[in-house]
Amino acid sequence: MLIADRYELGEVLGEGGMGSVLRALDTKTGRPVAVKLMRKHLLSDEASLRRFEREMHAMMLMEHPNTVRLYDFGRTAEGELYLVMELIEGRSLADELEAKGALAIERVIRIGQHIARALAAVHAKGIVHRDLKPQNIMLRDLHGEPDWVLVLDFGVATLQDAARVTQTGLIAGSPAYCSPEQALGGQPGPPGDLYMLGVV
Repeated sequence: MLIADRYELGEVLGEGGMGSVLRALDTKTGRPVAVKLMRKHLLSDEASLRRFEREMHAMMLMEHPNTVRLYDFGRTAEGELYLVMELIEGRSLADELEAKGALAIERVIRIGQHIARALAAVHAKGIVHRDLKPQNIMLRDLHGEPDWVLVLDFGVATLQDAARVTQTGLIAGSPAYCSPEQALGGQPGPPGDLYMLGVV
């Protein structure tokens, strides 16, 4: 399937509440990419549309080696919203923990430093991730380092100077990792992301 007369969709890489992420080929450049398609039934939901647009805006602001890059975005001929992102070849921290169990302290420190640098960069842009967990942390061998981290999935991220999208009382993010204020339905800031890093 070809979308936007450019991106040839392949296998599904992951599923989330907002949509699916698929492996794709940019036929104009020959570059492998990842395409996130918003679920069709959410296209008529104004809050979901705003959240997807918020993710797009957040990703456009990010320029850091520990965050995933956004290449393109738009709407298909059928009206579906899509994001075209860097394709990450690696393994999630969740998969690494499941395969190997507890990590050596040296790896924990190295991975934690990468995540902290990514959070510092996004917080400087006014972005709060709100869903930091092992499944959203990718590890790859890059720049001569075996545990180069990329922080993924800004689907429930918020911009600190933007209007609230999540309804009061609803919890965005993963309950096992979210901060107390987030669990209570409040509007978390950067300290909430640091709390989640600590839990991870």
